[in-house]
Amino acid sequence: MALKHGLLGFLSYGPKSGYQLHKMFFKTVRPTLSIIYRQLNGMAEDGLVEYKRVNQKKYPDKNVFRITKSGRSALESWLKTPMKVEAVREPHLMQMWYASRVDKKHVISNIKAYAAQIKKELHYYETGAAVAIEKNSKGSELDLLYWRLVGDLAIKQDRLFIEWAEEAIKQISGFKESHGSTKAEK
Repeated sequence: MALKHGLLGFLSYGPKSGYQLHKMFFKTVRPTLSIIYRQLNGMAEDGLVEYKRVNQKKYPDKNVFRITKSGRSALESWLKTPMKVEAVREPHLMQMWYASRVDKKHVISNIKAYAAQIKKELHYYETGAAVAIEKNSKGSELDLLYWRLVGDLAIKQDRLFIEWAEEAIKQISGFKESHGSTKAEK
């Protein structure tokens, strides 16, 4: 997802500070505040958002961003663009491709560690994210439908990876090297 379009989408529901926008992202894909502010400043220069400085008594002053007419047009144009299959850029896939170059215990250890991270992410999607969508949403019923569908996809992807990891570990553990197997040349 392009950060710019994600921010425009959030701002389409109403004005927000950079900090509020930061908190709206699922924590598993949440960009840093500095990246969000950099993007918002660029979007302001491009006329997609505008901001107003708001004075606060107990806290530092903050900028509150609002989507502009150009920003709404850019968001709508992006939303109407057919979805594309993006090239897979997952470092763990590259590691698996060349895994025969190291002892299988290292490969299994790496898969287990990565699966543990995915399990934490899955737990978050099944609990925290799902609850946040239902409890904190100020969207319409149609918004909720789409938000639930995104959450469902994230859950299914994580479950699929965990299933794959378990099967991969089983296959690697049971693999017996034959005399002719290739090993990294020394």
